Amino acid sequence: PAMSAKIASAALALFAAIPLAAQSPAYIITRLGVDTVAIERYTRTGNKLEGDLVLRHPRVATYHYTADLGPRGEILSMTTTVRRASANPGAPPVVQRVTRFSDSVAVIEVQRNGKPDTTVSGRKIYHGGAVPMLGVEPTSYGIYEQLLSSARLGNDTVAYALIAPGAGPTPSIILRRRGADSVAFNSTFFPGWIEVA
Repeated sequence: PAMSAKIASAALALFAAIPLAAQSPAYIITRLGVDTVAIERYTRTGNKLEGDLVLRHPRVATYHYTADLGPRGEILSMTTTVRRASANPGAPPVVQRVTRFSDSVAVIEVQRNGKPDTTVSGRKIYHGGAVPMLGVEPTSYGIYEQLLSSARLGNDTVAYALIAPGAGPTPSIILRRRGADSVAFNSTFFPGWIEVA
């Protein structure tokens, strides 16, 4: 009950402070049984995607993201700001991440508590399409929807590199058509994991 009040008040404060955009926002509520684990609001207008994701686990935190979109709807850059629900609004965010995509290189700049984090900032090489990865579960459905709309998925399979800070291999997300009105999202980050939309 106390945690539900925290997530509800964080979501209300965050969503009430954001003016309505030209396009109506979409709202997603993620539940596990009777528990609400995440609430997301996102809006796509012209060449921008903007959203807020409130997560409850492991602590209540808000993720605000703004993405610049290319002519085909692909994400060219994205800024993500993470704040704890209990933080002073004037305090620097816990994490701020800026990801910029060029032809086959992603540049990632990370700040923690207002200071550059050079241990995870840097460049990543990728092939084909790429999309920023928030690295949270549940992830952003606004970013998934943007990925799906920009894929122009006919009968083909389309793969995107999931770009996140830090070292290690770059996972992929693969989109496959499953019937006339369904698409399967398969991530190599979670082997065997498939989500159908």
